[in-house]
Amino acid sequence: MTGPQLGLNCKLYRNTGTAASPTWAEVAEIGDLSAGLTVMFAELKRRGNGFVKNIPGLIDIDSFQFRMIHGLDTTSFDAIRANVFSKTVEEYAIMDGDIATSGSEGLRLPAVFENFPINQPLEEIHDHEMTMKCGYLDDGGEVDPSWMSVA
Repeated sequence: MTGPQLGLNCKLYRNTGTAASPTWAEVAEIGDLSAGLTVMFAELKRRGNGFVKNIPGLIDIDSFQFRMIHGLDTTSFDAIRANVFSKTVEEYAIMDGDIATSGSEGLRLPAVFENFPINQPLEEIHDHEMTMKCGYLDDGGEVDPSWMSVA
């Protein structure tokens, strides 16, 4: 996608297939979503030079969070809840549009739940502020995060 757009038009998907042959199911009833990639650095410090230099190393997808509204998308909620209790790693795609639309792109990664809170504020919507971390997934080979573009 080109140009600015609203987060309202972005989408989150769960892969209910395999890494080689994905079947993407939209997690539709969510509010805000945020994700971040962090490059880790090794510091080069030495007596022969008066400056600290940083050498890029691993990329850390510290976590991604989304707010799931309780009681709306029961199919996704039931699958997610089962994954929380079984500690299952599943592949997700955080896309800037529909995953079937040419030009859509986003982060594809295996993820596991870190937090599954139950928020029941007196005068607000019952929800779950989910936190996920990049997880280890072997689906005929180790699955690494990648940037996905729909042709």
